[in-house]
Amino acid sequence: MTTIKRKAVAGGVLFELLNLNPDDKDDKRKIDSDAVIKEIKQNPQSAEVMYKFSTGQPCFPLYKAIELGASMDVVAAFCSPTALEGKEGEDTPFDYALLHGAELNVLKLILEKQIEVTGMENYDTTKPLRDACNNKLPLEVISMVLNTWPDAVRMDDYFGWRYTALHIVCCNKSPLEVVSLLVNAWPDALQHRSNSGYIPLNLACRHGAPMEVISFLVKSWPDSLQQTTNLN
Repeated sequence: MTTIKRKAVAGGVLFELLNLNPDDKDDKRKIDSDAVIKEIKQNPQSAEVMYKFSTGQPCFPLYKAIELGASMDVVAAFCSPTALEGKEGEDTPFDYALLHGAELNVLKLILEKQIEVTGMENYDTTKPLRDACNNKLPLEVISMVLNTWPDAVRMDDYFGWRYTALHIVCCNKSPLEVVSLLVNAWPDALQHRSNSGYIPLNLACRHGAPMEVISFLVKSWPDSLQQTTNLN
């Protein structure tokens, strides 16, 4: 899957309907879902045009809809093969939806459509779990990503620090249910060391994780209390 380069336009009915500021809550509420869907039905080719909106980089309407937190019906209307094959920087539509905290039903829709168009074999199988954990997304989202790419929990290429997904959630004070989900998926992560020799418990303590998380990590691997890092 490669970034599709197209000339961006700044006009037209769809442009006017979507030219809203995603960082402005009041502006986001102005999106007229019925009008957007009506326009797509009348002019389906407009979903495959890149637009130069007032904020952000030129993009397909699909990405703008994701930014605005549009309804699943609106997002579905924009899921054309052209948009699904494209990227916003390094992000596929599904990656972009994860980064913008899309609802679970929207995420499932985009992932299903994207795989239909691009195939699972063309996907970076480690990025979604990393992004979901790093952005502290809800348990059901992380669980969905993990179920889709179960082997991603064993990857330790995150940030070049040899962090697994468990290391990441221990750094950002994620809740117990997320931590336990990852431990249950791959218990060996409890003993996995980063480049600096940190196991997840070390990072949980350093970054002020909830006490229930620290207690769970110790209970899951009691010998962790005897471990030292490369810095000791």
